[in-house]
Amino acid sequence: MTLDIECHKQLPGFTLALKLSLPNQLTVILGPSGAGKSLLLQSLAGWLKPDTGQIYFNGTCWFDEAQGIHVPIQKRRVGFVFQHHALFPHMSALENILYGHGEPRSRKAYEQAMTVAQRYQLQEILPLSPSQLSGGQRQRVALARTLMSEPHLLLLDEPLSALDFMTRRHIRQQLIAVQRQCHLPMIFVTHDIHEAFFMADYLVLMDEGQVIQAGLKEEILSHPVNEWVQQWVAEVR
Repeated sequence: MTLDIECHKQLPGFTLALKLSLPNQLTVILGPSGAGKSLLLQSLAGWLKPDTGQIYFNGTCWFDEAQGIHVPIQKRRVGFVFQHHALFPHMSALENILYGHGEPRSRKAYEQAMTVAQRYQLQEILPLSPSQLSGGQRQRVALARTLMSEPHLLLLDEPLSALDFMTRRHIRQQLIAVQRQCHLPMIFVTHDIHEAFFMADYLVLMDEGQVIQAGLKEEILSHPVNEWVQQWVAEVR
């Protein structure tokens, strides 16, 4: 994967101004609340249209203001997992997972759902409604539903922040396994420095709508570009 982003978006009281190239690795976007991390993901997904700039994914143009190109959400094949799982409360866990497939009532969808459920150890909870599940179970169901669409890029917006420590640790390990096994490009947003260094191959630090430093986490740890980055990485040294 190559993901090249150069975009500008003016919002009330905030400016997003990014220039960034991301490799086919597990990328973590790290920064304080209000840094613009979620806006970056929304721009990649197609929910937020930049004012100017370009976004290219594997050589395919998703956005180019000069050429009048803005590829709609449904054609980008992007999966999105939120902090709040956004499961349908009137559906069972299985029905929620099936919903991620383009033809949820097909035999193929059911077989795929069973495979995904087995991979993430969800078989026993498939008949249950979201209200009967723990926070970790709900988030794993949300992840399974997203993977049913076979996305080309997976975006995760602080998906673990509401979970307890042990559940977060378990799901982190599962996400890393998904990325390694499926070679699925993944961008994970967090404001937790320890989580960032646990998850990341490639790390991007953002503040006030801009990229402050980007690179392999080992490089950032050993060569922070300024005092602000130094203060962040000091927490994990």
